[in-house]
Amino acid sequence: MKRLVFLLLSTTITAASAADKSDPLSCLDPIVAATFLTGFGTQGMPSVSQNVPEPLSGVEQLENINFIGTYESGTNYSAGKNLGFVSDKPVAEVEQVLEQFLRSHGWDQSRNDGSRGTGFRQATRSQGITLCSDADGMVTLMVREFDGQTVANLMSYSSRNVDCASMNSRMAYRPIGLNKHMPTLDLPDGAKLSMNVGMGNSSSGNAASTQAGFQVDRSKTQVLAHFDQQIEAQGWSLDSGWEGQQVSGSSWTKTMDDKSVVGILTLVANDDSFAVRFEIQALP
Repeated sequence: MKRLVFLLLSTTITAASAADKSDPLSCLDPIVAATFLTGFGTQGMPSVSQNVPEPLSGVEQLENINFIGTYESGTNYSAGKNLGFVSDKPVAEVEQVLEQFLRSHGWDQSRNDGSRGTGFRQATRSQGITLCSDADGMVTLMVREFDGQTVANLMSYSSRNVDCASMNSRMAYRPIGLNKHMPTLDLPDGAKLSMNVGMGNSSSGNAASTQAGFQVDRSKTQVLAHFDQQIEAQGWSLDSGWEGQQVSGSSWTKTMDDKSVVGILTLVANDDSFAVRFEIQALP
């Protein structure tokens, strides 16, 4: 079975070079699209084309952002469509252009504007924006860097007659506990996430933490200073700092909502590989 799947995928990839250049997705076998792109299998067969949903008409003509195609789910989940784009422009610029397009075409109510993106985050990956239109439902925009280019996805759900104001009120992100005190910490420019560490947040009643693993061509002194400057800029006061051969860090204090909290930054360095963690604890 594995050999068959490999041959099927290899044949599909090889066929791409001979495919019509005006339709770069025409070579995709539906089975490959279903299995490798979505995991839905063959039930409810999806389609991949260069058709643009009517409410998003014009997005395929944006300057410096190349429209690749539309993947349409074969399931009944709100008639979901996923539009793909690629660009040589930076992530932030592509995100800004696409968001402006959406807002000018009726998606002018934010369900999530990326405000939940506290903790460590990557400059080459947007936090995600979900916009709502009473007439045309919701659209989620995700932008990231991939293999030296910027890749963007617009996920559209054609839910007509949506009450966006009511939905936003019910589903708005409201950080609780110490999570709402977590600073936003951008990784250094050029940092590549480490697959075995990744990036994420966690919390409990008396503590919250964020961590990330990455590779970057910087010294541990430079990386530590990069994060220290961001923490200080967000209102934290330095308590102490240290730098060892492999483990470095700093401790911070802040008073928020009449509560005194301490933050501890820990950086583990191994050549150009780093693991970083910032933990918040409430003082007794």
